[in-house]
Amino acid sequence: MDERAMAGRADAGAKRDWRFAPSLLASLPPAELAARKAALRRLAAAHLPGAARAPDYDPLPVILPGALARRLGAALCRRAALLGVMIDDLYGQRQCLADGTVPAPALFSAAEWLRPMVSEAPLSAPRLVLYAADLALDVAGGAVVLRDHVDNVPGLGHAIALRRFISAAMPELLRSLTLASRQPLIERWREEIDHWAGGGPVALLESEDDDGADAALLARVLGALRLRPADLDCFGEAPEFRTLAGTETVRLLIRRMPATAIDPLEQGGAPASGVAGVFGAIRRGRLAMLNAPGTGVIAAPGVAEGVEGAIAALHRARFGEALALHRAATAVLPFAPLAPEAGASEPGTAPFVLRLFALHCGAAGWVALPGGLGLALGPDGRTQMKDVFVLDHGEDGAAPEDMAPEVVARAGGGRARAATSVLPSRVADDLFWLGRAVERLEAAARLGALALDTLAEASALPHEQHQRGLLAFCLAHQRLISPDLAGRHVAARQLRDSLTGGAVLGVPIGMVRRLLAATSDRFSATMLTTIEAALERVMAAREGGMAALVPASLALAASFAGVIGEDAAQDGAFLFAELGRRLERLFTLSGSFAILLGGAPTRLAPGIRLAVALIDAAMICEQRYGGVPEAAVALRLLLGDLAYPRSLGFQAAALAAGFARLDATAEREEARAIGLALEDASTRMAPGAALAAVEARAAGLCERLTGRLFAPPASRQHRDGAAPP
Repeated sequence: MDERAMAGRADAGAKRDWRFAPSLLASLPPAELAARKAALRRLAAAHLPGAARAPDYDPLPVILPGALARRLGAALCRRAALLGVMIDDLYGQRQCLADGTVPAPALFSAAEWLRPMVSEAPLSAPRLVLYAADLALDVAGGAVVLRDHVDNVPGLGHAIALRRFISAAMPELLRSLTLASRQPLIERWREEIDHWAGGGPVALLESEDDDGADAALLARVLGALRLRPADLDCFGEAPEFRTLAGTETVRLLIRRMPATAIDPLEQGGAPASGVAGVFGAIRRGRLAMLNAPGTGVIAAPGVAEGVEGAIAALHRARFGEALALHRAATAVLPFAPLAPEAGASEPGTAPFVLRLFALHCGAAGWVALPGGLGLALGPDGRTQMKDVFVLDHGEDGAAPEDMAPEVVARAGGGRARAATSVLPSRVADDLFWLGRAVERLEAAARLGALALDTLAEASALPHEQHQRGLLAFCLAHQRLISPDLAGRHVAARQLRDSLTGGAVLGVPIGMVRRLLAATSDRFSATMLTTIEAALERVMAAREGGMAALVPASLALAASFAGVIGEDAAQDGAFLFAELGRRLERLFTLSGSFAILLGGAPTRLAPGIRLAVALIDAAMICEQRYGGVPEAAVALRLLLGDLAYPRSLGFQAAALAAGFARLDATAEREEARAIGLALEDASTRMAPGAALAAVEARAAGLCERLTGRLFAPPASRQHRDGAAPP
């Protein structure tokens, strides 16, 4: 909340308590209200990306009667239209500079002024498309503007999603009130955005340091992709980004990053922080960016004052009356009820700022969103977000159809909304490595558990010493212990002491946490909650060492596999997580099996027992064969059995099927060739060398997949414009 907005809040005589439903407040005791508040925040957190900070939502909304909402909405739309005129003038004819309305020194010294965006020719979309104003209401129902949001407009995603969250946490509210619907306007705005996008995908452009909460919620409403500057490549034409099917052109970006660092080619700065060539694409009409870079200049110090005077004059000239919404540096804020936090005895009150939104709907002009956000400064100093309800029947008995201008759908309808099925290669890469990280954690946990079981007693029997030596080499090969401990005569105590769970599994656990946060917006709320709960149990088990980490890690792997199992067969995103799991399992097990099964045929029995235990095949061996079978039968189960989900042959077959769904012909054939190699190795009594070759081929398959689907486009790798050979 703007600090200046709070300057006059202590004037008790001007307070107005915007109560929403006193009867409901009386019917719910403070403890129940606190529980509802906590439930609302948990629900919201479950629908946000893992890296995003859960917002401070308050379940008690602000009520706007119909008459007041209509009056504020009309004034907001007029103000948005006039600000749009001023922005067009500043970057076009600049008449306001010629007549001295805006001081030239103030304009040209403002950091928000972007000279490269000057163009007298119209852009492919209006420069100002989304507008919000922070308002302070007075006792009589009037309002003043504390802040104009014309650059990055925050809060629209929260404003739209909060209604859905409150309906789940406070169902009594929606049953007791009849609210003006926002869905027709949202649908109309989506259609207009599709029109500006030329039928292509719609994308939100975010900076690396954005926590993503508001952007993620808005992207879901619009069916838009979320991209970062590193995803895009642009040379003055429409930007392109890498997808599973190749390069995709995007002609509309909803900007969620600062305009001052968006195009390093024309603004300077680090190339990785922006998209070189974007300004040229906007000027040539190849790209629409909402809001256009540079719109924030009208709120810059020294410029805002002149703009305010100009729009006041324009308003009087056009409408014959004074500007209804004007800026004020400070104001006395109204008060609204706050649901109590856990442990509080009574609900509180807090001053709030009303944030209302207006959307540009093409030929329909500006339309105000029914409702918005109430931003209240809580007792802990943090800003809490409140939904704003607009009643269908206000205090003056207005009919619902009088609430807002009629919103007519664009002729011919919008494009088929396929944007969410266009998967950026960065997201596919993260999901692929998330699958690998989960499988890597499971493999390390299984190998560590096997080592601890085998080392429980320091026996000196020859076959047990042989098993310890094999396990030491496997642990060193998987980088779970130091290579110095990989010797035939290593002591059991040394191996036990080296297997400290936090240190051994810390790297894969960290990978899983980071990649889950990066891909969390691809999971539904229940899917994400299930995986995150399992991951939290893994984190809590770190203090208990390997004995506690092993079951927690295996539970996480099982939860992850179960969650994506329903979707992996159809959805391109989760297919990559499944491919990552299968490829990592093939790579890890083939490396361990090459060691365990690499001895002479006469000494295979100890290694086979360890390999059977490593893939948890003891029960199937007991059921099928009455115990660990002979070497030839065991090798068939471990290497070539296509019906056993943990055999190497099953992994190769699953990879081939996944690559077939991606039309990745070369990778599919390589996976089939690996399957044939495993089939051949299962018939040998000394398969160690063949399994080492399979491990190398699995590593090569990962590199090939990365280079074909995840690597930057050729245009990014060859900046001089020359095509790759």
